[in-house]
Amino acid sequence: MNRRLLSVLILAPLATACSDVANFADRKFTDSFQQSPSDAADILFVVDNSGSMADEQTLLAQGFESFVSQLEATGTDFHLGVVTTDFDYADPKRGSLIGSPAVLTPDTDYVNLFQQRVHVGVGGSGKEQGLQSATYALSTTMSTGPNQGFMRQDANLLVVIVSDEDDCSDDGRLGADVSGTQCYVHDELLTPVGNYVTDLQALKANVGQVKLAGIVGPKDADFDCAAQSVYGSRYQEVAELTAGMTSSICDGDWSGFMDTLGLTAAGIFTSFPLSHGAAPGTLVVTVGGNAVPESDVDGYTYDATAHTITFHGIWLPERGASVNAEYTIEAGT
Repeated sequence: MNRRLLSVLILAPLATACSDVANFADRKFTDSFQQSPSDAADILFVVDNSGSMADEQTLLAQGFESFVSQLEATGTDFHLGVVTTDFDYADPKRGSLIGSPAVLTPDTDYVNLFQQRVHVGVGGSGKEQGLQSATYALSTTMSTGPNQGFMRQDANLLVVIVSDEDDCSDDGRLGADVSGTQCYVHDELLTPVGNYVTDLQALKANVGQVKLAGIVGPKDADFDCAAQSVYGSRYQEVAELTAGMTSSICDGDWSGFMDTLGLTAAGIFTSFPLSHGAAPGTLVVTVGGNAVPESDVDGYTYDATAHTITFHGIWLPERGASVNAEYTIEAGT
């Protein structure tokens, strides 16, 4: 996995049980999870087309084979689409999926076409509005219009935003000629990111079907990035709100993150956050009722800092599988 992976917040517990909420320490607790049973995934990439993004578009194209290999290996019935971070109200094509056919499926030449489409150019606006562009592209207006056929009601939805700037989605309050720098000065006029998350989750019967991810500027961008980059704090926030994931746009090889992202798109998650810390020696993990050994090759590992279990090798839970983690709660967690 990419060493600069900023966060992997994969799936919230579906159900928890505890004998007494008044005093958790030294009490038994069980977290329960389930992999998505659906093999359908609608995946929208929102690619920054501003002047500093040429190299990053190439890295995205190069990492796509790692991403799609997981979709192929898991037999995922996918729809792929690409839009940019441009959102000019005067542009009648704003929010429209790029290319023809607009929707890439397993029946198309999806590798070559996707790699061509993510080279969206560098002539776009310096006011990057990734969240507004994504939300509009998936709205009822667009889904019954130029983007018809992309969204399916039963499919999981993954939105991946690739940008070296933070989001400047403002629903028109700042005006069309505002630069990215001015966005950060007047951030009080930006639309709260939770509004976009709510709009996207409303498209599905289950909010767990919607995840947002990003390859964006890291928090320590000035230190980590040789090229210009701004911390994508708003993209980081939407990833956390939807149990998604982010990685640093500064990395020179995106294949590791794209591989993990492919599993996420397929609805097969590798890591699960526990509700509390597990006291040493008490954690018992099962998949489909079968005990899983603790191993970083074929089994699970436990991150005591993040309180997260991660599966490896043959024990990666299959689609639809149930996962249980029983443990004694560690004091202070």
